[in-house]
Amino acid sequence: MPASEVIGLAAAVLILLLAFGSVVAMGMPIATALAGVFAAVTGVGLWAALVETPDSVGPVATMIGLGVGMEKHISSIFGPLGLTPSDTEHRRVLAVLSWLQSG
Repeated sequence: MPASEVIGLAAAVLILLLAFGSVVAMGMPIATALAGVFAAVTGVGLWAALVETPDSVGPVATMIGLGVGMEKHISSIFGPLGLTPSDTEHRRVLAVLSWLQSG
């Protein structure tokens, strides 16, 4: 793993740990993102074994895997709160307000 990815992962762990205040809550999005990256890189690796691909395919697969992993985690947070995608409301703000009102 390149040093830049290690630094990015460490920063994500630190930010999520500070934001969530719990190792378990921090670990869930990290584990989901890493599973997404693993699936994307594995799929691309299998494809690259069969077809000649450019060097940029690996980083693109990593970005797609991270995006899918984080989207799944975000959906798992907003879904139980009943916050569906909307053009007029900000789900993140509504989620924070819901959390503040419950405590």
